[in-house]
Amino acid sequence: MRLPVPFAGGSTPAQSVVIDNQEAINWYPSKEDPGAKAPVTMKPTPGLKYLFDAGLGPARSNGIEFMEKLYFISNNKLVEINADMTAGTEVGTLNTSEGRCSMAASPTELLIVDGTDGYLWDGTTFSVISDPDFPAATHVTWLDFYFIANDAGTGQFYISNLNDGSAWDALDFATAESSPDDLLAVYATLNELWLFGEKTTEVYYNSGNVDFPFEQIPHGVMNIGIQAPHSIAENEAGELTWLSASRQGGYDVVAAKLGGFRVLNDAANGWYLSDISTSSDAYAWIYTQAAHTFYVLTLPTEDATMVYDYREQFWHRRRAYGKGRHRAAGHAFFNGKHIVGDYLLSSFYELDLETYDDNGAVIERIRRGQIVHKDRLNLFLSRMEIEFEPGVGLVSGQGSDPQAMLRYTRNGKIWSSELWRSIGKIGEYDARCVWGPLGDGRQFQFEIKITDPVKPILVGAYIDLEVGTS
Repeated sequence: MRLPVPFAGGSTPAQSVVIDNQEAINWYPSKEDPGAKAPVTMKPTPGLKYLFDAGLGPARSNGIEFMEKLYFISNNKLVEINADMTAGTEVGTLNTSEGRCSMAASPTELLIVDGTDGYLWDGTTFSVISDPDFPAATHVTWLDFYFIANDAGTGQFYISNLNDGSAWDALDFATAESSPDDLLAVYATLNELWLFGEKTTEVYYNSGNVDFPFEQIPHGVMNIGIQAPHSIAENEAGELTWLSASRQGGYDVVAAKLGGFRVLNDAANGWYLSDISTSSDAYAWIYTQAAHTFYVLTLPTEDATMVYDYREQFWHRRRAYGKGRHRAAGHAFFNGKHIVGDYLLSSFYELDLETYDDNGAVIERIRRGQIVHKDRLNLFLSRMEIEFEPGVGLVSGQGSDPQAMLRYTRNGKIWSSELWRSIGKIGEYDARCVWGPLGDGRQFQFEIKITDPVKPILVGAYIDLEVGTS
């Protein structure tokens, strides 16, 4: 009996491999339109197309557009990238070289904070903010002609003078008062100022009050805080997403608008987030590509990158070859391209769907599917076929005869040896990727891996089996 296997899906790191142990690394599930050959397929994550080196590396921020140019922090340098993206120019030097930085732009000034100092760039001159009233800020944002920064270690936030990021008044501050926790991050969106504490989040607006313009919106308090202050990112629907913390314990990735929030992670990924040793240093960014919008969350101490697809509502993982996390440490969409900076090097890349390696390094793509079982009865498997888009081999070199590796387990603990098969050389459009016989067991779980730099579309999986009586 030949049956399709529901093989496509996301990463679900359950507490027990007997329950679930699915994995999607450098592949993401994509729901297809009605009438398609398979309801869900696996699509490849983009490769890294090299652009240039700039700064000393690594990237310490997401990018920001200012005066029609793009800016990143690379080690202790402010790097300027022109529209042609052929090179990056160092235009300023920070007093720190480690830790995440936050940037905000007005029409005339770019302000950077690194937790120690503040810095200004006006397109011509780079300077350290010398005003003694400037707070020791870890985050900065811009709203209604004010720069707004938190004062690290307190519940207070300060505002600059109108249209002047160099001038700050010691009396121009307010305190997020709903909870006595520290204010860890500030973020402005949709004419709202969001204040993120350890256990609560408050939303303010510009009331026009001459004494201090920002006041809390009525009922603008949420009973969740933030675990990772640099994990805040905004999607195209205007939702803010971050790695949250609550008074009840545990951590979740949430998406919120004024009035409420929703939890994005399932139970398995929520368990994973709550079980890891350190997540406060996580950072994130959001990008849209090929009709999918992704929240990319990297946990440096854990050496992991988790990605949520808002459209498909699946999680997957991304990682560089030989590493636990992806190389991208900061992102910006600029001049029609997704630009990222490296977390180890001074290199900048384009996230490119038609590049199937990471600047020449192998991308290892792994899909571990659902557990196949039938009422605890013995299953006899004579054949398995994984359907890929065939005939995608390269003319020469690695990938001229692209291979897929299959391994399987009958108990979630012990895995078979690696079994390699060709998925089809260039032009071999009728090629089939088949394994068998695979023996018997009460359950099977299959894992596929591809490392060749070719277009790896995984369409579906099929098995020939007989069901026993015991």
